[in-house]
Amino acid sequence: MGANKKFPESDDSKEESMAKTLAKHNAIVPPAASIIKPANSAALSADLPIFVGKRTALANADAAYNEAGQEVAAGGILLKNMTSSGMQLVGFKVFNKFPGFTTATFTFYKMPESGNIPEMKSEAQILQTAKDFFTGETSRIAAGGTALVDISKSDVETLMNDFIAKQLARDNAKEASVKAQQALKAYREDVVEPLIINLWNDISDATHGMTRGAAHDFGTSWGMIYGPSTGSGSIMVQVLNATDGNIPLGGASVRVGAPDGKAGAKGITNAMGIKVLESSNFEPTFVVVEMPGFVKQSIPVTVIEGDEITLTVRLERIPKQ
Repeated sequence: MGANKKFPESDDSKEESMAKTLAKHNAIVPPAASIIKPANSAALSADLPIFVGKRTALANADAAYNEAGQEVAAGGILLKNMTSSGMQLVGFKVFNKFPGFTTATFTFYKMPESGNIPEMKSEAQILQTAKDFFTGETSRIAAGGTALVDISKSDVETLMNDFIAKQLARDNAKEASVKAQQALKAYREDVVEPLIINLWNDISDATHGMTRGAAHDFGTSWGMIYGPSTGSGSIMVQVLNATDGNIPLGGASVRVGAPDGKAGAKGITNAMGIKVLESSNFEPTFVVVEMPGFVKQSIPVTVIEGDEITLTVRLERIPKQ
């Protein structure tokens, strides 16, 4: 199965391709003997470290954003638990008729008369409920109530302020991550991708005259990336009976592949002695033609993607003993 030059899609493959090209170039002595043009080699030496640096900056920014997110989650759990405990304590004192804790007390904390704790699934709900507890406790004390001790408003306020600070840190980390992504994207599109094209043009120019297989190996050694080919080429084979005046030979077996193998595109010639085979094997191979009573022939051929090769094969009859 052949393969085509494939532009590297991921940043990992882009960096790998450029690094391999630079290493190959730097190993050439003198540098002027390198197949990479001076302007492109100079750009590669300067731009690759910057590309790596921007990738590292993004990785660090993403790690910081992830860590900040974990801090927010942990802070949210602490604030939720503390606020929930405070609300439960208020409900406990109301339902057990502690002095100063009537049913009307719930209105200070924006709680229903059932004493059910407000839903705290989202960050916004956790923060709002914590604020309601803090203002409720403040209002109840101002109305002559006694401050809670086990779960104080200062406890909730400390965790609430810490939670807000962690959210701000996460927002800043997210902004830094977005800016790092934008900087890398711009550098990739404006500098790296055009440079890779220039480098590969230099490499491709050096493969002129090589067979497809040799060009593939040479390009790979210089950092090119290849992917499976999705195309094919065709071979129109006409088989003639050379012994009896080069008349068309229908019914002959035609195959693309190794002479002694069985794999590969295959078919039978029609009455005009013609068979067209489609093949995606772009490496040097053979067209193998067989017909009972005739000498088998194997003709070297290289399939060219998107092209049709015309091949005439003349079979000789096997001499009678």
